[in-house]
Parts: sequence; structure tokens; C-alpha cells
Amino acid sequence: MYRRRRWLAVLLAVLFVGAVEALSDTAFDAFLPFPFHTLLVLAVVGAVVGTGALFAFRQIDRLTRDLRERNAVLESRNAVLKALYDVSVAVSGRADPDTTIGSIVEHARTL
Repeated sequence: MYRRRRWLAVLLAVLFVGAVEALSDTAFDAFLPFPFHTLLVLAVVGAVVGTGALFAFRQIDRLTRDLRERNAVLESRNAVLKALYDVSVAVSGRADPDTTIGSIVEHARTL
């Protein structure tokens, strides 16, 4: 349903600009001379495009913020998993117990 509303917004904007253009060629000619009705159409197009861009940029900013937050969570999880992996490699390597404990303590400090 959301996709239909997006296209409906585009269609309404096009119809609105088209209506203003049609009026500028007919009804507005009586009281607006040539350059002014063209400026009116440009102002309407600018307002419609600006409004659409405002909504689009807000949506893009919200999605970008969400993506950055998710990326930060994933980086945090990745750091924990990497430390766990490094500790498990140190333990399974059957190295000196003091070295293994030192490695575990170092990873714990890092986290």
C-alpha cells in the first residue's frame, strides 16, 4: 500500500503543476503578462519539487541514521567475537598457561 501512496504523491504533484500550467496559458493570461505567468509556473514547480525533496531527504537521513546505528552494533558484536576467537586460539594452542592467561586478560581489557 505504501508504494501506491508514493506514486499517488508523484501523480498529484504532476497534476497540480499541469493544472497551474494550463491555467497560466488560459485564465492567467488576462491579468498576468508573459514573463509573470512563466515565473508563477516556475515558482509552483520549485515549491512542489522542494516539498518532495524535503520529504525524500528526511527519509534518506532517517535510513542513514538507522544504518549507522546497526553498523555500530555489528562492529561491537564483531569485536567481542574476535576477542573470543583469539582467546580460544590461545587456549587451544596449549601454550604456556601464563601466556594464555595474559592473552585472556589483555582481550578483556580491550573489550
